[in-house]
Amino acid sequence: MATRFSSTIVPSNGTDANFRAWVQFIEDTLVTTGGWVVTADTGQMTIATATAPALSNTKVGYRIYRMSDALQAAAPVFVRLDYGSSGAAATPGVWITIGQSTDGAGNITDVRYNGGGSATPNMSGGGNAVTAHNSYSSANTNRFSLGLFASTTTNRICFMSLERSKDENGADTSDGLILVTSSTGIATFSQYVKLSASQPPNDVCINCLLPSANPGTFGADVGVGVHIPFAGVAQYPATSIVVVRQADFAVEAGFSMTMYGSTVTFQHLNAAQNRFPNGSTTADANSRICIRFD
Repeated sequence: MATRFSSTIVPSNGTDANFRAWVQFIEDTLVTTGGWVVTADTGQMTIATATAPALSNTKVGYRIYRMSDALQAAAPVFVRLDYGSSGAAATPGVWITIGQSTDGAGNITDVRYNGGGSATPNMSGGGNAVTAHNSYSSANTNRFSLGLFASTTTNRICFMSLERSKDENGADTSDGLILVTSSTGIATFSQYVKLSASQPPNDVCINCLLPSANPGTFGADVGVGVHIPFAGVAQYPATSIVVVRQADFAVEAGFSMTMYGSTVTFQHLNAAQNRFPNGSTTADANSRICIRFD
């Protein structure tokens, strides 16, 4: 099982220890759990001695990771994560830059997604709390899913996922990546990141099909909205994140379903929500986000 769980991480940058703990959880998910590799780029942050940010929307330091799957040689993926704060100094934030190489000095080259160029983080929390929350993640050499600070308070939750694009059989392809990020517990957008110079527009939600009713069960059948990314037209569904109706699953429940002929397990992230589709910036209060957890 390529999963990681903690009930001791605090959704806060209020102390150096709190900041280091949630950053270390992400690093451990990628490297220890998932088998990603930290590059040899100079200038990378040492997590054990990092200092918590003193201002809002501030980067403290970065780490650079690369996939280590069978496609890495032909379709390389390098991810720089800048760790810091979001809307307040005490609230966590992460900037994400994706490319196909580095210059050895900490800069992503052949950039395909320039989240690091934003003034605000791509994944952010909004609630500073002094109590620990459950955090979940899973990873493999070609993907990761992250759910920090699961809570009944939506804005404390941070989640994101990244995986390679899929073919009709669910096998990875070298065409692109499927990225989802969140802001204060709500799906900010999904991006089909082409591993080429031209990029399709992003979407402001996780595109999926769900019943409008809440609950949406019918007999023994329960609707689960798989993530359908778009690059002009619909692509084959992602496997790292899904959306369900609030009344259909117990809070922080785990469940399994068949995708592309294989069993995939998901973890409910408490009050994490999706946005309404078609350009809306309003959260769908009856939706709940679940990340892959196997």
